[in-house]
Amino acid sequence: MRGIRMLSGFVVMAMLGVTACSSGEAPESVAERFWQAVEQRDQETVLALSIEAEGMSMNFDDDNTVMEGLQIGETVIDGDQASVETRMTAVTEERTLDLEFETALVKRDGQWLVDLEETGSRMMKSVLGVSMQELGEAMAEGMKDAMEGVAEGMAEGMKELGEAMGDAAKDAGSGSDDHR
Repeated sequence: MRGIRMLSGFVVMAMLGVTACSSGEAPESVAERFWQAVEQRDQETVLALSIEAEGMSMNFDDDNTVMEGLQIGETVIDGDQASVETRMTAVTEERTLDLEFETALVKRDGQWLVDLEETGSRMMKSVLGVSMQELGEAMAEGMKDAMEGVAEGMAEGMKELGEAMGDAAKDAGSGSDDHR
């Protein structure tokens, strides 16, 4: 009987030790595991490592985005909240986006969990920022091409105007000789 109590005490201590190790996991480790689970489309792990936003569901079946090149950077902890620098490349059928944002984590019952709503908002801002930058670059290139076209058109117009003025001056000069 005493052996069973010792064994059960050992099992309980071992379980507490495992729980303490997993709950003491650093925010950057949780963020890295979370994004790896997203990349692998492991919905169970994603949900286990996060606080699901109200009304938000994780449905990987409808998303063809592939994430590559995950890089976890500096972590800033402020009480029960943490932000982890996150860089990755999101590849869709239409385009490739290099994203930089912060994964938001909150500490619940001693364990760091990804705040899906805040992280999703930060990631969306990054997507919009990259998209706006691409749009700006495309517009600048279009304006450059248009201005080059306008400059070429103006140069051609000035050349034709000069030729026409030269012809008019010749005609005026030859016409004045006829009236003498």
